[in-house]
Amino acid sequence: MNRLSRLRMILMMCLLLASALLVGSCRIEKRLVEVGVREASSARFRFESDGEGLNGQAFGWSKAVRYAQTSVSITPSQPGSLAGFGGLGRRLFPPRLYPGTEPTVYCRPYKDVESEPRMKLVLLEGVADMPSGSALEGEDSENGDRRLFLIINLDLVAVTQDVTQWLLDEANQFLTEQGGFVELSHASFQVTATHTHSGPSGLSLSPLWGAFACDSYQSSYRAEIRASLRQGLALAIADLADISSLTVHHAEIAGLNTSRFKGMGVDTDAFLLLARTQDGAISGCQFSYPVHSTYFGPNSLRLSRDLAGWLEGAMTETLGRIVRSAAECFFLNGLSGNATANYEGRNADDYSQLVASQMGERASPVIRIEDTDSRSGDQAAGRVSYAAVSYDLPPAAFNFGACNAEAASGVVSLPFLETLPRSTKLAALRLTDDFILFAPGELVFEAGELLRQRIRDSLGSEIRVSLVTTANDYSGYVLPANKYDEKALESCSSLYGKGHIGSVDQGLSDLIRAFQK
Repeated sequence: MNRLSRLRMILMMCLLLASALLVGSCRIEKRLVEVGVREASSARFRFESDGEGLNGQAFGWSKAVRYAQTSVSITPSQPGSLAGFGGLGRRLFPPRLYPGTEPTVYCRPYKDVESEPRMKLVLLEGVADMPSGSALEGEDSENGDRRLFLIINLDLVAVTQDVTQWLLDEANQFLTEQGGFVELSHASFQVTATHTHSGPSGLSLSPLWGAFACDSYQSSYRAEIRASLRQGLALAIADLADISSLTVHHAEIAGLNTSRFKGMGVDTDAFLLLARTQDGAISGCQFSYPVHSTYFGPNSLRLSRDLAGWLEGAMTETLGRIVRSAAECFFLNGLSGNATANYEGRNADDYSQLVASQMGERASPVIRIEDTDSRSGDQAAGRVSYAAVSYDLPPAAFNFGACNAEAASGVVSLPFLETLPRSTKLAALRLTDDFILFAPGELVFEAGELLRQRIRDSLGSEIRVSLVTTANDYSGYVLPANKYDEKALESCSSLYGKGHIGSVDQGLSDLIRAFQK
């Protein structure tokens, strides 16, 4: 890290600390409660056990699966800040304070719109094969064993825990109004962020997240997201159709990303998750590619889906060319923690076209229309199961040493760190030998490799492990313990210290056991 980078990092940390100290007489915890009262059920900062969704019990389907995916474009009616970069290019200093009325505004509002952010929904429905000992084992009422799996994919830099809980509550309220559906649990509900640093802010109630990521809360944007969720779910439910198979196709894509962490590699695994109808047509497409989803820099004030949007467009076009599909492809972010797109003079569109063409060429098995899986719906559905577990995080702590700010550790008190979550969740979707792990925060490559190896050691060397990150929560960067002492952006921006990877590993052990029962 050069001297200029160190100075910028120290200055950014000073701005963050000063911003935090300006909020509500330093009584962050009290302010958080006050905001939560105004927004009713939204102020939850710990996943609450629902008796089923986070108990480490894997659920699967025994009868035909129905599938639908849809998207809704949403641009905030009131321009706010762009959540992601917390540096000087977007920072307001001092912040705009609105004591007792509105939350503090930390960053400048965006000036124009390059591409509209979207809410993308993927809905799977089937009749559950309840595991032995489940509270619903033997359920045979008309609708009692119909189970849903829902992915909400947002063009945001990340979601915080209160946002995930709020979206789950809102989705269940809508499903209850529709009738005939079993309530979603944390096990069957995933929220992912494309990790665009040019996406809108306004959803999170966390004051630390607001200062850290330039995410200024807007009640109007929450209302618009709620309306979009209801619209998207209604469209998805109406479009649910029988599928013949869900298949995962892997591709190794090397040479297009570089590591921001000196001496560390980058992930090369990409996957396509395809849903096929009975006639062999592609009805759904999700793809994961490991990259920090940015093209516009920290000084840009343009609202945009950013690199995620270009990747989705390129993959949709490529899939249509290979298998004559009209289905959209939705981007799920892989190991973004230290991966930077290597544009090498290319623009974002050219880079995305290159990624998509390589994925189409290298996907294994090669995707052609004649390769359509001819198995029946029941057989395909029997291959699908999912589970989630909660796990405790270490006490939050800033890594002053990695930021070259050791002196600050002895003089700065950070009580507002107590507003960070003390628990979070891991979840997985398994299709026979494919294991898709949904993990919070930004995992760097070496941390991801540790988790992959743990899964293969436990479930078998034939298991193909795919990672989807910035899912369900934001827990900062996740590094191997020995990397926290290095002076780098990732270690400086970590939130839970050297014990973080150990807590993730413990949660993963519990999750693996759910699939071994």
